Amino acid sequence: MMSQASLDRDCPICKGVGFFRYDLAVGHPDFGKAIPCPHKVAEMAQSPIQEYGSTNGLALYSHMTFENFKMDNPRLSIEERNRLRNAYTISLNYSSEPKGWLIFRGGYGVGKTHLAAAIANERVSMGLPVLFLTAPDLLDELRSTFSSSNDANFSERFESVRTSPFLVIDDYGTQANTAWAWEKIFQLIDYRYSAKLPTVITTNRDIDDLDPRIRSRMLDLGLTQVVDLSVVPDYRLGQARSGFELSSLLFYEEMTFASFDVQRADLTVDQNNILQDALENAKRYAASSFGWLIINGAYGSGKTHLAAAISNEVLQRGDSVLFVFVPDLLDHLRSTFAPHSEITFDKTFVEIRNAPFLVLDHLDMENASSWAKEKLFQIVNYRYAARLRTIFTVAENSVIDDRIKARLLDRGRGAGINLAVPGYHRRQMKLGTTQGSYRRKVRPK
Repeated sequence: MMSQASLDRDCPICKGVGFFRYDLAVGHPDFGKAIPCPHKVAEMAQSPIQEYGSTNGLALYSHMTFENFKMDNPRLSIEERNRLRNAYTISLNYSSEPKGWLIFRGGYGVGKTHLAAAIANERVSMGLPVLFLTAPDLLDELRSTFSSSNDANFSERFESVRTSPFLVIDDYGTQANTAWAWEKIFQLIDYRYSAKLPTVITTNRDIDDLDPRIRSRMLDLGLTQVVDLSVVPDYRLGQARSGFELSSLLFYEEMTFASFDVQRADLTVDQNNILQDALENAKRYAASSFGWLIINGAYGSGKTHLAAAISNEVLQRGDSVLFVFVPDLLDHLRSTFAPHSEITFDKTFVEIRNAPFLVLDHLDMENASSWAKEKLFQIVNYRYAARLRTIFTVAENSVIDDRIKARLLDRGRGAGINLAVPGYHRRQMKLGTTQGSYRRKVRPK
């Protein structure tokens, strides 16, 4: 039987490369442009998103869309809002017609990842293949395959990343500064630069401080467009309302008890009763002043909505709330170790650990490193011992460290809400497991 590699090499269009170029005259818009092989595109569009393995993190950012990108925060100046609006417009246009590279530069919390994820989610909604990854996670994945006894695992994984028809690299510059890491990143960047493959990159580094080989490619005005958000403050966190620099509750202002749907047409009477009971339990917890709450259920069942509704209710009483999406939290903690980080790990870690009211949304440790697992355990264990109010949202089949699980299961610390209903999605995205609610394009007015 012929191997998949042999079959790929026999492709009459690309000869196994995955891309081809038309023989066009100089000056033609598509001259020199690498065109994805239709066989490869069809293969990827029909396969699940897990094809890329644990490097594909887009499912974790399915909530980041163009529709909920905030551009009119009153805490921002007119100039800052205009800059965000311009970044939004550039991103929306790029999502429908990606030409060359798009690079977002700026500090933590300015909206880089949100816009990059919104672009990716928009592409997926069109049924097009997208690979979304953070630079540190990519290198962790490559190291794990590189250290295995099967060299083919590494080669295949690296090849799938560098030839991806549409690639998003989030948090470039926060990866470990080893010679091996820089060489792999350069090989990836250089290949996509030569092939002119659509690529979105976010970084909090000054591009002038990057490896000269990579800097020259990023600053090629014939290929790349740089969106500089360095002058925009950490607009998305709602610090003025929540009292915490890390809180992302501003994203969920519309999620209240009143807007929680307990009469879904797609559910049975018993299932809608489950939602009604969950709502009443959430209201009772919001009115209390102690304990933990664990909300579990399928994706789209309403876990985040209930957690946000409780948080918004607590805010209305004048109390502080720290609402964090766990993957964002881990990215933020990791970014504090970057050479040019303006924030310290110790300050950030203590702020999270000691928050009077903390919401950890989407607790899942399946792809977490040993370091990340240890930091999460330290946060949970401290709050367990100190009996600090904490809400956890946990999806079905999430992987939880046994030490954390033991504390979550201690009913002496609080209660649980089990949303035993199917997830609510008006449509299902292509590419397998990546799903999301209906999203309408909203352009700036």
